[in-house]
Amino acid sequence: MNDELVPLSGKIVLLDSEKVNEGSSVSYTKTVMLTNLELSTSDKVQVVISNEVKSYAGVRMAERYDSGSIDVTEPVKLAAPVASVSSGEVEKNTVVTLSAEDGAVIYYTTDGTTPSKTSKIYKTGLFISENITIKAIAVKTAMKDSNVLSVSYTVKDEDPDEDPRPAKVTATMNGKVITDNSTGSAGYLKFTTATPGAQIYYTTNGNCAMTDEKNRILYEGPIYLEAGKTYYFRVRAYLDGRWSDGLPLHITVKPSDGGTTVPVEPPTPGDTTDPNEPSKPDEPDDSTESSGSDLPGNGVLNPPTGISLSLGIVLLSGAIVVVTCRKKNK
Repeated sequence: MNDELVPLSGKIVLLDSEKVNEGSSVSYTKTVMLTNLELSTSDKVQVVISNEVKSYAGVRMAERYDSGSIDVTEPVKLAAPVASVSSGEVEKNTVVTLSAEDGAVIYYTTDGTTPSKTSKIYKTGLFISENITIKAIAVKTAMKDSNVLSVSYTVKDEDPDEDPRPAKVTATMNGKVITDNSTGSAGYLKFTTATPGAQIYYTTNGNCAMTDEKNRILYEGPIYLEAGKTYYFRVRAYLDGRWSDGLPLHITVKPSDGGTTVPVEPPTPGDTTDPNEPSKPDEPDDSTESSGSDLPGNGVLNPPTGISLSLGIVLLSGAIVVVTCRKKNK
């Protein structure tokens, strides 16, 4: 100090460590900080490390280290955190993110008090659901704490007569609107919403957690429900970050032959290999009548002389035409 060498006692804090491979040899660089030293900017410091110092492996330093004279300077002050949204009026549930210099920790408050190192640590975006003031500071070792960031938000009033969420999904099957615990014949299940531009998502295991992308399925067209099975759906519409109310559907499809309905247990949430997930065969074209027009002679099949024809139709998961020919016994 001031041209006079005076031993100082303090604390060494490790800031950084780096391992460098140099051919067959390896070198280690460590950056440390001396703290708890009563120094002023007019002082000079000289750091000397004896070559008697050993590594953790018991290897001595190759030579004595002498830093020479070092001027004591004021620590650099960190820049204040930055908010992704400026103060002002915002939509409800707007997300505000905070950022600072790499390696800095952000502490914040939402009750108007000045933040300190005992305040909450910022980790992820903050949802603004009510009028609020956020105050934050950035802290980093070997640097001065930043100035306080202060941002205030006012949530826009919503029209009480207008629901910002998409309209609830409506389900129809075989031309009829269906609700939870419905029973009907095999057919195509359709989902619609009155909100233009909204997407419809559903699950087939009764789970309503639509926010999980692995769990939900985007509705892209009618879903065929087979006879003799039961199905479990949860359906919601989505638009501009908002979800509609959920539509639960437990649908029992009657057997086609009067047999017993086979219950389908809801699969484990997130299971994408459910063998009971509704299949999606091509939807029949309503503009085409099944009059047998694909048969030769405008639907009239004239068997050769001496052959009798019997035609049977079996309805299973779709329409199957079975034709058998028998030769007449003369």
